Amino acid sequence: MVLFLGLTGTLGSGKDTFVSICKNLLSVCHFALSDEVRAEADERKMPQIRETWRMLGNEIREKFGPGELARRAAKRILEISKKEKFDLIMITSIRTVGEINVLRKNMAGLFLIAIDAPIKMRFERILERQRGGEENLSFEEFKATEEKELNSKDENSQNLSACIRASDFKLVNDSSEADFEKKILKLMTALNSRAAAAKKKL
Repeated sequence: MVLFLGLTGTLGSGKDTFVSICKNLLSVCHFALSDEVRAEADERKMPQIRETWRMLGNEIREKFGPGELARRAAKRILEISKKEKFDLIMITSIRTVGEINVLRKNMAGLFLIAIDAPIKMRFERILERQRGGEENLSFEEFKATEEKELNSKDENSQNLSACIRASDFKLVNDSSEADFEKKILKLMTALNSRAAAAKKKL
């Protein structure tokens, strides 16, 4: 039985670490909605930095609808899941409620997990990972960047706060990676039990 899992959460909270830990334990197929945005940036020969990704993602949503990135991913996910067997299919880079709605509509039983951590800890992590120009941000710039992604009244723009509120479970990654792995293992056991119970009811 394949388990569908969506990940949302704040910048630098540990979403990639979550995926990496799961890949070490299970047969995982991973999709990131941001892959569509990065491909668009490549096609336009634009710099692969966070500001570019945010701008292009919002542009795609405004043109095609708030769930467009998820709609494209869901099509690929369902095609692959028919051909190959996986224990877990993970979807990351979920940043709007519209994307959540599309994924839940297309993937029955999908669980949405929100990940968070203290802001100072997250800032230190993004400096260490050096991705998308983030390593050059000051703490004040980091907070300003995050604010653009956390709250928006425009359904086509990123709204991580709304995504976190819409999640089924929330994990706080505020300690060591070993501690985070224990939390993930406990959560995955609970999710598999819930999925199995739901399947019996069908």
